[in-house]
Amino acid sequence: MKNVRIISIFIVIICFLILLYFRFTEQYSIIAQNRIIDNIFQFDYHEDYGDYLGYIYIPRFDIKRLIKSGTDSSILDDGYVGLHEMSDSLYGSHLIILAGHNISSVFSKLHYLSIGDDVFIKNNDINRKFIVYDSIVASEYDMKYFDNRDNELLLITCTDKRGYRLLVFLREVL
Repeated sequence: MKNVRIISIFIVIICFLILLYFRFTEQYSIIAQNRIIDNIFQFDYHEDYGDYLGYIYIPRFDIKRLIKSGTDSSILDDGYVGLHEMSDSLYGSHLIILAGHNISSVFSKLHYLSIGDDVFIKNNDINRKFIVYDSIVASEYDMKYFDNRDNELLLITCTDKRGYRLLVFLREVL
């Protein structure tokens, strides 16, 4: 009986340490990305963005996340927002598609965006403002929402329902 208690306490401690590790690494990712955003995109003295295209800023939740090209796991698993391959560039006038994981430091709060909320896409060359006008949950295989749209932004993240994604639609304020 005593061994069972010791093992149970040990397991609880290990679980707690694992949770602390994940919380710390997620916070570190936020701090690191905010420092990069501040150093590269807030001041004009940096001309080399590296592999960062810019960043997305959601004022309602004070979230700033760096944008990289692509949506493979090497990008999204590191807490970045990915520019989808079917997307226009951040400079283009067609549909911009950005994807991110549904975790607290990236896109978990997309579920709470409301119609009329602002979202910005920024780097040293652009400052684009978009307004939320709709959101839906759709099958990850339903491609009709990727149709050619002008001056729009589509934000995508996963949901609790396997095989479905949250899609948030935004129009640019010109």
